[in-house]
Order: sequence, then C-alpha cells, then structure tokens
Amino acid sequence: MAFFSTSLMFFKLSGVWIPQTLNNWQLKLYKFYTVAMMTMQLIFMILQFLTLAFKESRKIWNPTKVVMMGMSIAINFIKGSNILLCRNNIMKIFKDLKNDPFLPQNENEENIIKKYKTNTKQITLICTIYTVSSTMLFSLRLLIFTKPPKLSLSIGFPYDIDNFILFKLITIFQLLLVWINTLIALGYDILFLDMMMITSSQIKILSYRYKNKILSQTIDNNYTNNNFMKNVIVSFVEHHLEILKLTDNLKNIFSIPIFIQYLNSTMKICLAAYYASNMNYLSIRFMSMIFIFINYIVQISIICLSCDEVKIQFEKLSYAIYDVDWTSFDIKTRRSMIILMIKTSKPFIFKFGGFFEPSRESLTNVCITNYNYNKVSKSIVN
Repeated sequence: MAFFSTSLMFFKLSGVWIPQTLNNWQLKLYKFYTVAMMTMQLIFMILQFLTLAFKESRKIWNPTKVVMMGMSIAINFIKGSNILLCRNNIMKIFKDLKNDPFLPQNENEENIIKKYKTNTKQITLICTIYTVSSTMLFSLRLLIFTKPPKLSLSIGFPYDIDNFILFKLITIFQLLLVWINTLIALGYDILFLDMMMITSSQIKILSYRYKNKILSQTIDNNYTNNNFMKNVIVSFVEHHLEILKLTDNLKNIFSIPIFIQYLNSTMKICLAAYYASNMNYLSIRFMSMIFIFINYIVQISIICLSCDEVKIQFEKLSYAIYDVDWTSFDIKTRRSMIILMIKTSKPFIFKFGGFFEPSRESLTNVCITNYNYNKVSKSIVN
C-alpha cells in the first residue's frame, strides 16, 4: 500500500475514497460529503456549458475558456465516479499484490520494487508540487484581482453580483470546487502511475526469477533435472498469467477515463499553445497559459511514458527466456521454452477506449499535432 498512499490521500480529501477506519456515524457523514461534492461538481459542470446557451453570458465569459473549464470538470467528474464505482476492483488488486506470486522473495527482488518506488515518488513529488502551486496561484489571482460584479468563473446565467460579500462567497465556493477537481485529477494520475510501475516491476521480477533459477541450476551442473525445469516453467507461466490478469483488470478500470483524458489533453495542449503564442510574453495571462500548457503535457506524459515502460518490460521478458543456456536442456524442456518464447514474443499493447495506445510514439504524435495545428491556425489568421 506504500505505493498508493499519496493517491488515496487525495481521493479521501476529495470524497471519492471511503476510509476503512471510520465508525458508523463517521461513515454516514463521509458518504454525505461524497454525495455533496459529486453533486456540486455536476452542477458546476452544467453551469459552464449552460453559458453557451445565453448570448449575454457569452459576452461576459469567453466561450472557449468556459468550454475548457467545463471539459476539465466533466473529465474529473468521470474520474471520481470511476473510482467510486471501481473501488472494490481496486481493493482486490491491492489484496492480490500482497500475495504470491507478487511478493518479493529475496533482496534483489525487493531492490527492483524499491527502484520503481523511488522513481514513482520522485515523479509524484514533482507533479504534486507543480499542480498544487499552480492551483494556489490561480486561487490567489481570483481572490485578489477579481472584483464585483463579474466573476472570473462562469455561473451560467448573465447575472451581475454587486454585493461584495456574496461575490466573495461565490468565488470561494467556486475555488473549493476547483481544488476538489485538482485533487481528483492529481490522485487519479498518481494512482495510474503507481499501477503501471507495479506492473513493470512485476514483469522485471518475473524475468529475474526465471534467469536466477536457471543460473543456480547451471552452477550446480545439473542440466538434466526435468522436475526442476518443469517447476521453473510452471512457476513462470503462473506468474505471467497473474501479470496478464492484472493488466486486464487495469484496462477495465482505467480504459474510458484515460481515453477521454487523452483526447481532452491533446485538444487543450493545442488551444493553450495557440492562445499563448498570441499573448504578450511578459503578461500574467501568458504565464497562466504556460502553466496550463505544462499541466496537460505532464498529464499526457505520465500516461504515455508509464504504459511505454510496461511495454518495454514485456519485450525484455521475451528476450530473457532465450538469454539462457537452453541448448543444454532436454528436448521436452526446449519445446516448452519455445512455447514460452512464442507466447511472450507477441507485442503487448495497452489500448484504452479501443483506440488509444499510449506510448512514446503517441506522445511524440501529440507534440507534432500541436505544432501542425498552430502552424495552420496562424496561416489562416494571417
């Protein structure tokens, strides 16, 4: 559970993960908090899109920015709902990871897990500091510079709020929802990263166990021990099947939200870059847009690079089967190893939403799409 502590903390604060230590009345209170937070997010999202229905509202609030805000809230609402609906499945994964064959069997395997944990903690720390700092700057800008009667964030209807106290209360309420959305988005991205890194570490451990067991047999100069090799192959197959089962569960949980996030991030990276290119480079608006741009780059990078790491480890697993002195084994063992090579040589592909395959290549394609979009947009404007 050390892997998931940060994401679960963010989920608990945002109301989408019920703590297991609550008593009866605390549980009821937390469920009320969950319903209240999700309902307010839903209303906030509807109000953003409702802005487009009123001509006067479109004059007050920029329609493009309103749609961007509405899409962000909608995606985080989907993520929060996904966590609430899939909580039992996620808990089952937590439970399975505490049992064989996922438990480390020696110090070297512990070091493999520790290495991935360290990398995950570093990425989590950087993302958390950046996201929280960005949200704090955004909040301070709204509290300090926003003056009645125009609210910075849309309320859907074209109403002017002249009462200073009411104006500030609505602003604080909107900022509360912004923070809830930030915590859900951050927690979801970190949870996904944790899951991918755990999967990668388990594939690497499987490769290590296979090679280490055969190496120990080689040192003993006992190549003909059929029972030993049979146990090695059976153990490999069982562990491999458990890892494949884990990846299937992860795809079932994350498929739709990650696919929608990919589409949203791609669109917003293009829009943010376009708006930033037309702003004064020394203005506060330009800096705000750059923060938004980097935020979506980070989100899509976490998805693509973590899935790419899983893909790379599966490829290395296929090589590991071949990378032993298999010529010394008997015919039956060699045939079994050939079957393992065939099974593991098939490229592993994470596909979310049935279309999106996150990888380094897809991340590169996003950058190329962004460049081409801005190039075409500027040529049309000019």
